[in-house]
Amino acid sequence: MSQLIEHTGTVIDLRGAEVDVLIEQTSACASCNVRMACATSEMQKKIITATADGELSVGDSVVVYGEQSIGAKAVLMAFVIPLILMIAALFGFSLIISSEGLAALCALSVLIPYYLFLAGKRESIARQLRFSARRK
Repeated sequence: MSQLIEHTGTVIDLRGAEVDVLIEQTSACASCNVRMACATSEMQKKIITATADGELSVGDSVVVYGEQSIGAKAVLMAFVIPLILMIAALFGFSLIISSEGLAALCALSVLIPYYLFLAGKRESIARQLRFSARRK
């Protein structure tokens, strides 16, 4: 059985079956009593769009969840594939171009069409990386 990623949050907007949920991500330091005196504490607010499981309303406390494979797919598309493309391009361009700086610049330019491709497939990717929200 697949494992779930879960975060608690508050519904801030409703659009039919979709809800926007405000999630406050905190590091371990954020819950510490001396966090105000420490410069390393972190707390980030994120808005996640999710499909509502049941009847929800603005202000409800909810649990946003998705399969753990969602995170793996996102990391693969955002970091692993671009890294592999860039390393392969750098190796290839360094064989063709004698200037290391120019080869590195060309390798970076390979990422432009990749991210444009991802932007074009945004809706398809969003259907694959879907979160759900249920009342807490």
